[in-house]
Amino acid sequence: MFFISKKNNTTSIFHRLSTISNCLGFGLFFIFLISSCNLFESDEVETTDNDEGKKTDAPEAGGFQPDKDWYTEEAFLGDSPFSGERKLRLKDGSALAKDQKKGIPSALSSYDSDFLEDTDYIGAVSPSGTPWYAESSWSMFGHLIDEDATKHDKVRSQPTDEEVINDAAFRTAIKAADGKLSWSKDKVYILEGLVFVEDGETLSIEKGTVIKGRKQDAGKPGSSLIISRGGKIIAEGTAEEPIIFTFEEDPLDGSTSPDTRGKWGGLILLGKAKLNSAPGETAIEGIPTGETRGLYGGSDDNDNSGTLRYVSIRHAGTELGAGNEINSLTLGAVGNQTSISYIEVVGGKDDGIEWFGGTVRIKYAISAYCADDALDYDEGFRGISQFVIVFQDLSDGGADRGGEHDGGTKPETAEPFAIPLFANLSSLGNPNSRTITFRDNAGGHYFKSIFQGYGKGIDIEFLPESEQDSYLQYRNGNISFFQSYFHGLKVEKNKVFSISTPE
Repeated sequence: MFFISKKNNTTSIFHRLSTISNCLGFGLFFIFLISSCNLFESDEVETTDNDEGKKTDAPEAGGFQPDKDWYTEEAFLGDSPFSGERKLRLKDGSALAKDQKKGIPSALSSYDSDFLEDTDYIGAVSPSGTPWYAESSWSMFGHLIDEDATKHDKVRSQPTDEEVINDAAFRTAIKAADGKLSWSKDKVYILEGLVFVEDGETLSIEKGTVIKGRKQDAGKPGSSLIISRGGKIIAEGTAEEPIIFTFEEDPLDGSTSPDTRGKWGGLILLGKAKLNSAPGETAIEGIPTGETRGLYGGSDDNDNSGTLRYVSIRHAGTELGAGNEINSLTLGAVGNQTSISYIEVVGGKDDGIEWFGGTVRIKYAISAYCADDALDYDEGFRGISQFVIVFQDLSDGGADRGGEHDGGTKPETAEPFAIPLFANLSSLGNPNSRTITFRDNAGGHYFKSIFQGYGKGIDIEFLPESEQDSYLQYRNGNISFFQSYFHGLKVEKNKVFSISTPE
């Protein structure tokens, strides 16, 4: 029998699972392995009040319905899936790394199988070979967690020649270059204010180039590079020579802490893909609404905003006001012909990566030490991300959610629904943070992923007066966790999954 308990407007869903113990320096752990095409299934439901045992008006919902075809209680017999409290590498020969079923579940067949790599392991990193974040010296995150701490102290040489770039200077330069401007690694480029690559223009950035954001006065948007609708950025770094975005005073010698945040704005890509909000285009957060070059949205899901490869974005994020922030990496209505791979954000003041609608696909991404949500989406986002690392600051108040998943805004019930796919995610959370929130009619699928160390579980919004909400999305099979582990969450197992009703 399944039980739903409703208290403080939260309905917890659970099944009586056997406890799996694993001390390993963390205390008592439990692991759930789920390979379901639908996270929740209908079954007999008994609704009770936690304190009084009375019947309630909790929504009819199922719990975990154990079935040999999609659920197993196999104990995890190896070391921690992160090979230690602060590691993301799966140990060779661990129970998680071997004998994993290959193949994409049929329920995910609508997602691009040519883009997805079919792995025989769970999580973002292969158990054999060099982790992709540790290739050469491209990733600040890779340096931070490498056992050889001296790598993080390696000085990255910078040219002495600097060029300050404000929007007026950029307009002059790109017009002189007939709309196709190149930045070279022979200079350090200092962004001053908001700099726009406009419709029909292309900015190419050479591998090894450093771009820095200058601090702005209070009340002004942080210095940012914005690729407007119809514009393109071609930023192709390499593992040996990444392209780095950081703040003006960063010496790039390893002395800047990963929790140094909010020193400049961020990188913003705006495209022409579909949104589910009326009237089909929106002004991006963090930029004054009267700036038309900050609009995104359209009808072309195959839109192309360019290429980001081996790009490191550090210490970004500013805000104009509550709910009006520039994230480290913002993707507004970006289409699926845009190429993004080997991208990291470290030390963001707001969200790490935020998607507003669109269909963009990403491989090899890191969101680390961001003060708000690691992965945030809204307005009908329907993209794919594979091989993704979330690594939260463990300090008190150091992070919010691992994932904040919103479906839409005006109206929340509009299509296309936000139902993206995240495959091979490794997410290490703050002990006070929530793993994921689904709300505002959001759905979403996770496949071959690991969630560890969060203080709260996964919350799904239920709106009693609405015909469409995230609760209905999971009832319709649009929220799922296939072949995914929950390990070492600091929450009672009956609260790992919950349905909540807003106050």
